[in-house]
Amino acid sequence: MDSYRLNGSSGCPISMANIHIGITDLTAACQEILSDAFRQMKNRSSWDLNCPVVVLDARNQPPRQVQIGVGGVGGVVPVSTAIEDPLIREWLELSAELDQPEDAQKQMLDRFGQDFEDSYTNFQEEKIQKGGCLIGTDDLTKFVHQSRSVFPDQIAVLAVLPGLKDYQWSVEQFSWKPD
Repeated sequence: MDSYRLNGSSGCPISMANIHIGITDLTAACQEILSDAFRQMKNRSSWDLNCPVVVLDARNQPPRQVQIGVGGVGGVVPVSTAIEDPLIREWLELSAELDQPEDAQKQMLDRFGQDFEDSYTNFQEEKIQKGGCLIGTDDLTKFVHQSRSVFPDQIAVLAVLPGLKDYQWSVEQFSWKPD
């Protein structure tokens, strides 16, 4: 299972045990859409970008459930190129470790100065333009590859799980099949 942690736009301190429990509960609550996507996938003779996947956003209740072709995920989940910047990745990881996201930003500015400020500004502008950034382009590519690699035995699922604080969340990628 690949995961990507964000904290509003920073890291999310969720233990692996909680992630597995969260995913188990989420898949149980969303059984109908998962089963439908799985049936549709099994009716396909080959994988392509229209192969069904499921996006589950559990930040609010009830969870938002979207079944879509894997090629359309970027239209459902905001995708970021700025988040791939190594300074932004480091800031996200640091934010997960600290109590206040502002502390991470201050530490990054102290360490990297204008380089971090430029990266951060680019990231914030992209978030405003796209209405949030949940997943990086590299992570989206991994998700597409995951969908292809598990075809036709499982479907790929992208889940957005809530974090410990209102501004935190975690994006998890996993595969699912009925019991």
